[in-house]
Amino acid sequence: MRRGGSCSPTAIPRRILRSAPTPIVYGPFVRELFLSEMQNEINDKVLDSISILCPNLRVINIERCHCVTPLGVGKLVHHCEFLEQMDLTGIKAADDRTLKRMFPTPTTTLKNLSLTLSTQVTGGGLLQILKKMPKLERIWVQHCSMLTDQCAQDILHTCPELNDISLLDCRMLTGETITMLATSIGVRLTQLTLGVSDHIRDADILTLARACPNLTGLTLALLRHITDASLSAIASNLTKLAELGIFSSHHITNTGVQRIADGCKKLERLCLYDCRALTGEAFAAVESGLAKLDYLNIEHCRVIDATPELRRLWKRCRDFYASKTLLNALHVADLMEHASNCHGFARPMQMTIEII
Repeated sequence: MRRGGSCSPTAIPRRILRSAPTPIVYGPFVRELFLSEMQNEINDKVLDSISILCPNLRVINIERCHCVTPLGVGKLVHHCEFLEQMDLTGIKAADDRTLKRMFPTPTTTLKNLSLTLSTQVTGGGLLQILKKMPKLERIWVQHCSMLTDQCAQDILHTCPELNDISLLDCRMLTGETITMLATSIGVRLTQLTLGVSDHIRDADILTLARACPNLTGLTLALLRHITDASLSAIASNLTKLAELGIFSSHHITNTGVQRIADGCKKLERLCLYDCRALTGEAFAAVESGLAKLDYLNIEHCRVIDATPELRRLWKRCRDFYASKTLLNALHVADLMEHASNCHGFARPMQMTIEII
């Protein structure tokens, strides 16, 4: 549900950035650059200029900047020795060699890293570059299908300050990694994402929930064997959760969601994407029990009726995502209520509504 650490939204003005590679007057004072919206304009030449003219850079986001190569990233890392946060998502490390080019020198100040790998990157190759980041607190890795339990254990030992971990496509990891997370990090763990695994079961989620009570964000994506028992474990132990994401878990039912509504009162963001066993009844408890909820995603769920509870959630949540059928039903129900309140229609009217 979430990527990237918390940081100031301010960044260098676009008009100044456009002057690269000509001198950037305020270069030495620049601390943060967010360039993902300019993805087609950012390349190795621009990065090279930034690395020289902004030596005190702390934060850079070049997500989806496909014109950038690992060599350009490597030059940035080499010159900007104070980097603390890097979002490199979409700049694919094709193999261990190109991954090494991205991080040619130790980055002892780096605390937050988002990275995209390929199937040619090995666990050993990833471990070698992480050894250059002893202060790393947060890691977000996309396409980490090569990770084994042993490699995950080595990463936890190599980066002892980790407290925020996102491993997407971790299909080789088993419950052994969950046990290692629980024993090596435990109460220090605040955010966790696990995506795509046939080996993780309800018992593993229970182990995690009991050992990591300070989790504020948890995402479980495509863990096909988890059931309502996992949600019960989460509800009973993770009372500090502010964000919960469950993706494509077809064994999750209304009962599990109701347990979450009863136990996780601090939830602000809830995603139940593609949980097809759910019905509208689950959201009566969500509406009444989760007063702080501001984000709800129930896309690809089989929820189509505009119940009163869903209507209130739709109006209350700043971000509400659902099927087109449900959204249309919510709009129609809202129009009917407005017509009844304003014009006193006691019976439904026959009308044609075009929603654009």
